[in-house]
Amino acid sequence: MAERNITVFEVEAVIKYGDREPGLDEYDKKYEYWRYVIRAKNVNDRDMAISVDIEDCPETIIVTVMLVDPNTGRSL
Repeated sequence: MAERNITVFEVEAVIKYGDREPGLDEYDKKYEYWRYVIRAKNVNDRDMAISVDIEDCPETIIVTVMLVDPNTGRSL
């Protein structure tokens, strides 16, 4: 997050108000967890995506946080 100049506040907002990218859902059979990508514009109108792992435990693990080029959908 520090590398990409992204704050905890921005991450929380994307998780709370963003939309899941269903085409990027992935299930890991070996370790039995789901990985989802949540995407939204942040308060500065930057397009962001967050990859999260949902495991059978009380936590959600944030794998990566990135800025996304709104034209190509690719990570910046």
